[in-house]
Amino acid sequence: MSKKILLIDDEMGVTELAGAILKMGGFAVEAANKSVDALKRLETERYDAVIMDLMMPTVEGMGLVEKIRGLPSCAQTFLFVMSAKKLSAEERKFLVDSRIHFIPKPFSPAQLVSQLSEKLSK
Repeated sequence: MSKKILLIDDEMGVTELAGAILKMGGFAVEAANKSVDALKRLETERYDAVIMDLMMPTVEGMGLVEKIRGLPSCAQTFLFVMSAKKLSAEERKFLVDSRIHFIPKPFSPAQLVSQLSEKLSK
């Protein structure tokens, strides 16, 4: 059975590209372009991993991470953050302390699939 992934990015082009790459890599992929929509899905659906952008409108990345981590349905969900933003030392520490994996944008298709496959195979 394919691992189920939720992509969260306000740029539709990113969710379309990353979604196509992940589907070719054998993953089942759903996308949300708004934080609010993502949270609604996460409350009712179970995902093996969430890949999200840090720079989101309404509920920004770090706040969204905290909301996701607070959902009982996400207790076993791997979190990955994608961003073109240069992370501050504080943001890097937050990701490490929160056990969140960082994927820099732009990413290569092979890098995206291999990082996700590696974490989800454990």
